[in-house]
Amino acid sequence: MTTRAPAVEARQLIKTYPGDITALNGMNVTVEPGTVFGLLGPNGAGKSTTVKILTTLARPDSGSATVAGHDVLRHPDRVRRAIGVVAQNSGADPVATGRENLQLQGRLYGLRGTALSRRVDELLERFTLTDAAGRQVKGYSGGMRRRLDVALGLVHRPEVLFLDEPTTGLDPQARTAMWDEIGRLAGEEGLTILLTTPTGSPSASRSSTAAGSWWRAPQSRSRANCAVTPSTWNCAMRSARPVVRCCGAHSAGCRACTR
Repeated sequence: MTTRAPAVEARQLIKTYPGDITALNGMNVTVEPGTVFGLLGPNGAGKSTTVKILTTLARPDSGSATVAGHDVLRHPDRVRRAIGVVAQNSGADPVATGRENLQLQGRLYGLRGTALSRRVDELLERFTLTDAAGRQVKGYSGGMRRRLDVALGLVHRPEVLFLDEPTTGLDPQARTAMWDEIGRLAGEEGLTILLTTPTGSPSASRSSTAAGSWWRAPQSRSRANCAVTPSTWNCAMRSARPVVRCCGAHSAGCRACTR
């Protein structure tokens, strides 16, 4: 039986910043292909730093990581071709139309002609943006902009999609629609999704996905990261004392997870 390699794997990531700030202190992450993996934690816990390292936008002080089978330090170009990234702040050009943004993104990844047109039309329809495709993005609602951001990250059909706090600033209806779409991407297309969300936010309390349900970890002062993975969600939802897999970087007094 052939064992599939992890879509994302990080070992003992350490990252510090000036001022004696430790963002990551021995972070370990393993994300299986075709799953939705959530990094939960309060602001300042190191979630965005983790995403920056895994997407080649930052270098760790020490440790190693691979994404889609490529080492993020030795082969960053290969990693970038294999991933889609949706940051907290929109990367869309507000003056350009939704269609123009998608076309530009496609051209950056080498799409041309009919293949590009079909992919753009497919994404506009999937994210219910067809009627707004010819409008400038600056006139979009918050939910529409966020859907466009996700569409931009999917133009080149990546193997792994990174979503940094994908529902921040969305109203309840838009938030629910975003979680539903994340579930469809993983369930129907087999896409691997790694997302971050603050502990205690409405989005972390529960969302329906193809892999299971979110469980909200208690607030912790630890700067380490706690990950709720698909393999533990069902157990967490059934158990009186939720079982959450720890990354191993917590202090002994951390109450955000059980070891």
